[in-house]
Amino acid sequence: MLNILVAEDNVTNQLVITKMLERLGHMVTIAENGKEALSKAHSSHYDLIFMDIQMPEMDGVEAVRQMRMQLPADRIPIIVAVTANALMGDREHCLTAGMDDYLTKPLKTSMLSEVIKRYFGEDE
Repeated sequence: MLNILVAEDNVTNQLVITKMLERLGHMVTIAENGKEALSKAHSSHYDLIFMDIQMPEMDGVEAVRQMRMQLPADRIPIIVAVTANALMGDREHCLTAGMDDYLTKPLKTSMLSEVIKRYFGEDE
């Protein structure tokens, strides 16, 4: 079981991704924006963060940059960018900013499962 932070400002998307991840057997915490995600990453350890790119107060790219600068290396989780507006160059922009992977919405349980398998193995 992984401890997963979902940084997402849309309530419907929060509910959907939470249900998918819980069905896969994981614990989920929600952050409503990048600023809250950064704060939660400081106060708790997460194995994985699904980070929406476009959020109020602090977007996902800036939140990841701050995490990479502020958190000790052994406390930085796997961070996966999530975006609905996939444009040419977005993937590269996110990876350059410090994301480990990139998914486009709408998310499917199989997509989340594949990311978890890629970074944490078959048993998770």
